[in-house]
Amino acid sequence: MSESSIAYQEHRFLKDLSACFMQPTLNLAKAIASGQLANAFSQLIDAQPQSELADALSQLSAFSDACSGHSEEEIRILLEVEYNRLFVGPDKLKAPPYESYYRTDVPDVRRRTIKGPAEQEAKAFYRTFGLVMPDEFVEMADHICVELDFLSYLNLLEDRALKQGNEPEVLRIREGYITFLRDHLCKWINPFAHDVLVNAQLPFYPALVCIVKNTVLTEA
Repeated sequence: MSESSIAYQEHRFLKDLSACFMQPTLNLAKAIASGQLANAFSQLIDAQPQSELADALSQLSAFSDACSGHSEEEIRILLEVEYNRLFVGPDKLKAPPYESYYRTDVPDVRRRTIKGPAEQEAKAFYRTFGLVMPDEFVEMADHICVELDFLSYLNLLEDRALKQGNEPEVLRIREGYITFLRDHLCKWINPFAHDVLVNAQLPFYPALVCIVKNTVLTEA
């Protein structure tokens, strides 16, 4: 498989992961009920038997099987209730999906708060690759789905640069990818994943954070 094909596969994989951390939609419910999401992840991920990653894929597949007898709207509502309980509110958030909340390299007064320095840092990083978040965008720049989507975007840029034979641009993009992982996602995914694991009532989101930890973070 060519480097371009691998970059594009990683783009699609991260795009799907990002979508899983957005507000649940009927399209997501359909992908779960049909087994399409679980099958796609299983094909793209090389999980060692009896590993944490293999267990996460198994949980995702079992959840798909359990959902197969329900309508897409029923699945969407089931996920939405869990999503709101963990990530939105109105009660105290169980697992705030924001980098700012978990970063510890900030003054004490900024810890356990959202829209902190990390959010502005993420925005600035996006701009170095030509992305400017609109003011009316529904999520903040350091939301888990936005950070994963940005990495997906970098994979897409890499795919295009490889096809063009632009080696300096390929190097710039790869360095940006690793830097963003190291300076952002790697600094908060573990405590976020812990909060998801101990507070979730469905296996879907624990499986997802485990997949992120054992695939995306291993590239840093």
